[in-house]
Amino acid sequence: MNCLDDCIIIQSDAFNFIQNTSEKFDLIFADPPYAYEMTKDIPAQVFKNKILNKHGYLIIEHSKNMSFEQIGDNVEYKVENEILIIKINTTKRFGRSSSGKTEIVASTRGNPKVYKNIQLGINCFTK
Repeated sequence: MNCLDDCIIIQSDAFNFIQNTSEKFDLIFADPPYAYEMTKDIPAQVFKNKILNKHGYLIIEHSKNMSFEQIGDNVEYKVENEILIIKINTTKRFGRSSSGKTEIVASTRGNPKVYKNIQLGINCFTK
């Protein structure tokens, strides 16, 4: 790629860095420990904190057994035998809503297509 002079390499805890940076990046490469359970949360945190430029790339090294069928914040899904299964971790929180009246637990951030012609829209919150 011949871009070393234009690159900044940051060696840091990914979650601390994502939460504390105000910079935006064209390329984010995350290399967490093998089989690290929190690896699945990296995309949601990157998009929540808006640190990836519009046409940027997010590359995450991970175990081949890890599934990234995640949409939005804290919404995972899979389809088995024509049945859509949705998984939301009810212990996670993603901050206050834009109105400030509720705390976000999970959101698809729109209505993405998840299977064939089926779209899914979820907003889970606490008061």
